[in-house]
Amino acid sequence: MQPFDLTTLVAVYHDVVSHWLPARIDNVVQTDLSTVHLSLRTFNARQWLTLCWHPQAARLHLSEQVAMSREVFQFQQLLLRLKGLALVAIQQPDPWERVLVLEFAQVVRVR
Repeated sequence: MQPFDLTTLVAVYHDVVSHWLPARIDNVVQTDLSTVHLSLRTFNARQWLTLCWHPQAARLHLSEQVAMSREVFQFQQLLLRLKGLALVAIQQPDPWERVLVLEFAQVVRVR
């Protein structure tokens, strides 16, 4: 398995920040115990943001579609908390660590 190193993380981070923020969270899908996919929607497009914290295969990437799992969603609370929010910022607190902080906010509806 090819490692997801710091250079790759920074490249994906800059792509997501420049093209996908802010984005509304339409859905949250868990495909295994260490992988969650966030369905992002902007004014122009939809895409999935994959977050994986597996010890040997941690990664972050965008994808067009996700294989839906019929397994029990271990992070049901995460779905309840994130669905309908907007991903408004992503920060890398330490430039030499493979850690990102995702910031979410309520969506303001104008009527």
